[in-house]
Amino acid sequence: MEKANNDMMMDENSRSWYVLYTAPRLERKLMQHLTVAGYKTYCPMQTIYVNWNGKTKEIIVPFFSGCVFVEGDLKDMTYLPPHRHTDKEETYVVLRGSLLTFFYDDLGNVIEKVNLNPSAGVYGVEIPSGTWHSIIALEPGTVIFEIKSGPYKPLPPEDIAPWAPAPSDLEGAAVFMKRMLEV
Repeated sequence: MEKANNDMMMDENSRSWYVLYTAPRLERKLMQHLTVAGYKTYCPMQTIYVNWNGKTKEIIVPFFSGCVFVEGDLKDMTYLPPHRHTDKEETYVVLRGSLLTFFYDDLGNVIEKVNLNPSAGVYGVEIPSGTWHSIIALEPGTVIFEIKSGPYKPLPPEDIAPWAPAPSDLEGAAVFMKRMLEV
């Protein structure tokens, strides 16, 4: 029997796949938003047969309910614009690597910066409702677990910081991130 060639399994230039959890039946909506943002997504589907009112119906549902797979490296996913959640708290837990979490006032001034790094014993941070915040991954392969109550809901425009560059402004986003790393 031949030994498996590990180089075929994963090379140093390959990207990782991550699982994002959402409410059941919102998988397609999440995939649409991620695709528009430029991410490669995957949600394996299956056909099931259900009996409704004595008739057999064929429906297509996700194989893993509530899960969407996204390809990438958090460090390469570049820019997460500063934003807030006015209706819920948010928690980040770093599983691997490290990242900076920034907290801002209403004018966009950094009021606090937290370095999340499990090897330094700092695993997570809780972000209070209504707090402007963003993150920047410091290492390739950084993996986070993001926790928010309720199903996935896209942010309304008023909860994306007006004083920060839009994700489509690649040059502005790069300048913004560089400035944040120097704070």
